Amino acid sequence: AILRRAQQDPPADEAAQVSLFFYLGVVHQLGDPPATEDAVAYYDAALALRPDHMLARYNRALAFLDRGWSGDVARALTDFSRVIDRHPSYLPAYIGRGVAYFYRGAPDDEEAAVRDFSYVIQVDPTRPLAYYNRGLIEIRQDERAGWEEDLTRTIDLAPTFSGGYSALCWGYVLENEPTRAMPFCDQAIDLGAAEALHSRGIAWALQGETDAALEDFRAFLRWLAGGSRAAAAYQHLAPEVEGWVQALEAGRPALLPEELARLRRE
Repeated sequence: AILRRAQQDPPADEAAQVSLFFYLGVVHQLGDPPATEDAVAYYDAALALRPDHMLARYNRALAFLDRGWSGDVARALTDFSRVIDRHPSYLPAYIGRGVAYFYRGAPDDEEAAVRDFSYVIQVDPTRPLAYYNRGLIEIRQDERAGWEEDLTRTIDLAPTFSGGYSALCWGYVLENEPTRAMPFCDQAIDLGAAEALHSRGIAWALQGETDAALEDFRAFLRWLAGGSRAAAAYQHLAPEVEGWVQALEAGRPALLPEELARLRRE
């Protein structure tokens, strides 16, 4: 209510205007649902008045990644890098930049992302998101020792973070070790990581458990159809999972173990 009144009667003082725009950005960014485009606009306004506002620039970079428009990953990289240039001790910006590199996926971007995550771990070895994100890249790069160590460290540091269990589930599925994957899949789903239904469905399918695989794949597709913010990043998987459901319903295997190498790079 205070911010709405201030927006209707904006302060004349420039510093107060910057604060108003910044906090309006935060409110819109953290809303339920988030109003990411509005958040970016408010951060733009704050930075137009004060280009060195570190948190406005950092938050805008996160909003760019969340919004996902064409060019937003490049914009996020620019903002994260500027924060790092001006405030080299601000470790969250390195994690954010590493994620942006990973999203962009250009040649050498995975290595650049690993450098950022590894730097954070070197400076502060208690940051679970640095281990988690480095572990995801190590899964893609088929570096088992690395991802096992990093993701185990993730859940040691953050035992209620569903992403760590979901990533371990995925890693062991890709190693064609479904029974080893299953406890991590179950824990991830219990903690609310619906994306792990996809991994657990594959684990069931690899074990020949058709009914259980179908149940998880159908639940995963229902989650995607719900259109939640969390599901948006996984919508591209829907056609393939629908194909697996059709195959299993027809009595055919959903996927063969040799297809796991392809899934590793998806």
